[in-house]
Amino acid sequence: MRLALLLLLLFALAGALLATQPQNLEDVAFVLPFTGDPGLQFVAPRLIVVASTLLLGFALGYFVALPGRIGAAHRARKAEKRLGKVEATEADVRVEAADARAEVAKERAEEAREAEHDARARLDAVETQRLADEVAQRTADEIARRPDLPPVDPI
Repeated sequence: MRLALLLLLLFALAGALLATQPQNLEDVAFVLPFTGDPGLQFVAPRLIVVASTLLLGFALGYFVALPGRIGAAHRARKAEKRLGKVEATEADVRVEAADARAEVAKERAEEAREAEHDARARLDAVETQRLADEVAQRTADEIARRPDLPPVDPI
């Protein structure tokens, strides 16, 4: 897009300069300052001097902006790498969080099983005690009903 605009500008400038062709073919002395006593001097038609200075200006502008582009591209690559690391870390954190939730759920299930086992054990102990009391009562009743049986010592 930029290149197309640049070419369009150059063609428009060339067209405007060529529209006044007899005047643009006059020789112009282009002198570079601070290059010595006679100085560095170029003599060319006005059209070539204007076009070359325009191209020189565009080239200088491009080269002046080039370090910024290179730096921006470098910063963008570094940012993409950091983003990749952050996304990888985020995925690791999510996996660790899921593992932690699974471990907590497993511990809660184990605690529930232990509590259920303890409740069953208490119920079994109560039932065993009830049966032992019932047997003791029946034994005592049987001994009271039949006095000819030998006495039994309770444990």
